[in-house]
Amino acid sequence: MSKIFRQCMPYGIRRNEDGSWEVFNRDYKPLGEPFFFKRSLTQATRDALAPPPVTQREESVWLYNDTEHPTASAANWEAYSQRLKRLASLKMKDER
Repeated sequence: MSKIFRQCMPYGIRRNEDGSWEVFNRDYKPLGEPFFFKRSLTQATRDALAPPPVTQREESVWLYNDTEHPTASAANWEAYSQRLKRLASLKMKDER
């Protein structure tokens, strides 16, 4: 995995103690600033963001797993891209 992908691309999202969420990279370092979703994440949304087998916990959702790394194939990249698109479509608190 390239260093740029590992450090700059989202690996998942996690909920902080104050209820905010943050996107994190493969090194589990935050990307950007914490935020609040406008609506709570439903199980259906969490399932859409996490690849099978389910890669999520109550406080975290991973966007890919090591067996389906996005750079390993065009199909994996497309699946990851769709998850990013879904994540980007979610509204943040105070966003119209």
